[in-house]
Amino acid sequence: MEEEKFKLHIDTKGYKDKELAKKEFGIIKNRVQRDSPPVEVPLKVVVEELQKGKSVSPSVMKGTKEKDFVEQQVFMVDIDNKRTDIPILTVEEALSICEKNHLPLAFYYFSFSHTAKLPKYRLVFVMNEVITDNILRDTIIRRLIDLFEQADTSCTNADRVFFGTNKEAKILDLKARITVDNILKIPPKTAIVEKKKTSRTDKELEKLINGFDFFSYLKERNGNIVRDNPRYIMFENCEICGHHNDLVYYPETNTFSCFSDKGKKEKIGGTIIDYLKEVYKLTPSKAIDKFKKELCKKMSKELELICMDDIEVQEVKWLWYPFIPAGKVTILQGDPRKW
Repeated sequence: MEEEKFKLHIDTKGYKDKELAKKEFGIIKNRVQRDSPPVEVPLKVVVEELQKGKSVSPSVMKGTKEKDFVEQQVFMVDIDNKRTDIPILTVEEALSICEKNHLPLAFYYFSFSHTAKLPKYRLVFVMNEVITDNILRDTIIRRLIDLFEQADTSCTNADRVFFGTNKEAKILDLKARITVDNILKIPPKTAIVEKKKTSRTDKELEKLINGFDFFSYLKERNGNIVRDNPRYIMFENCEICGHHNDLVYYPETNTFSCFSDKGKKEKIGGTIIDYLKEVYKLTPSKAIDKFKKELCKKMSKELELICMDDIEVQEVKWLWYPFIPAGKVTILQGDPRKW
């Protein structure tokens, strides 16, 4: 059986160290995305080429700008462990996060600057389908990066080129695939509830957020829908950035994302709390208060309560008591062998 092949850009030249590759980055990017057509190869070839120090563009491009995106099936998350305010993320811990979220890795490789003291590596995921929608592509990579606190959050753009390595690559399962459904179940980074709010309060807030009709709220405020599919809904306007076709709602998680330049850079998205925080420039606690006191109160008023004493109960007239009421359509059904 022929091995499955994947389309991406691979450099024709390998590098032995990062410094030389960095000096020639502009040349590499043009050579990979502008001057060379994409190749279609098995994953094991991608692994081999990376270990030869060859750079890779996981996105298929028709140029060197983000707007030149065509399609993508292989996704890379760069774990650079740059943050000093949190513990280093080991490979074993990263693999555990993947397993917990049902996102199997195809392989990973250590980058040029990896050391035993400061691990630097790239996780490589393969989608079970080719992604051609740029909004969905952005959603996938942003949600993947959200899972790993030590990931390089700047590596979300479609025109990203990843350097190869002079170190080890570790194959886990080249047949492993991740799905959009599992990706969309990863909650985007949301507003942090203040520590003084107890876990019981947090659970109550979570119930209110999950039960809130966020879609109707967005539709009322942001105009017409320009794209509607089971995975996401795009609105014509976005009151966060003021641009068109940048606001997206995800029915699966009842969350949103803003895909403006600022939204991508600052990873603007999340629940209704995050939305209120961005629109009204509120702190998390004030956004929560506004949600509870204004939106939830308004929603409860729209529910009409009816007292049983106000319901008029009419007497039922029977043609055959208690089986067939007068003036109603009745179906008699049973096992024909018993009649």
